[in-house]
Amino acid sequence: MKTRSYTHLTQLLSFLCLCLFSGAGCRMVYTPTMQNVPLLHEKGDLQLVANVQNLQTAYALSDHVAVMANGSYHQARWTMGSTPSQREQDYKSNRYNVEGAVGYFRPIVDKVSWEVYGGAGLGQVHLHNHPLIFGWGNTYPDEQLEYTANTRKVFIQPAIGLADKTVELSFSSRLVALQLQNIQTTYTQEQLQYDKLANLDQHMHLFLEPCVTARFGFKWLKLQTQFLHSARLTKQEIRHNPFVLNFSLQFNLSKQNRQEIFR
Repeated sequence: MKTRSYTHLTQLLSFLCLCLFSGAGCRMVYTPTMQNVPLLHEKGDLQLVANVQNLQTAYALSDHVAVMANGSYHQARWTMGSTPSQREQDYKSNRYNVEGAVGYFRPIVDKVSWEVYGGAGLGQVHLHNHPLIFGWGNTYPDEQLEYTANTRKVFIQPAIGLADKTVELSFSSRLVALQLQNIQTTYTQEQLQYDKLANLDQHMHLFLEPCVTARFGFKWLKLQTQFLHSARLTKQEIRHNPFVLNFSLQFNLSKQNRQEIFR
């Protein structure tokens, strides 16, 4: 019994690792962007969050109203096959997203606040597939398969969080409505069906994305860790990454911190 439980746990952990660390590949059409959860306090507060794939900022226009802007770029390349000398498929993917939102924030008790942001985003996903062995009937080793789609989305993101000088913890949930447009591809219809890429521009895709964000460090500089789950709500199947783990640096340039740094 213990052996079976251990095996199930190992399989679950292996699946999560596969989703977290190879999910940007695997022919994913939609990979959730990192959530921007600024936990601002007063007018003039400014926050920046950055890693090698994401840049996010938020600014408080008043004691309760704020704006945010986000940008991301992801690039991946991987091979699906038994051994490096017997590769079957050589894949590449490129995707970018830009987002903007307006939000409202308000304190609940000391150090605890809630916020809600609503916004929209534009992006593009590009998938490149180079079959290296015979397959799909009329597919030959020198064939280059391309799939490019523009993306538009709207979202709403409520959150609640605790913000202290050295520790911040927040829980958020984002509802995303995603639309693919202007699809250009060299795939045949059979190949689109095989890779689950057919007719994706004929449906709106909805996702619910609960998220936990933790930050540790100093008043103005913290290490941020974020774990996000993306659940598809609509019937139409679309390849998406269900789990995302991000590590970033957060620069808390609040009004008070800027006065202490630059005085």
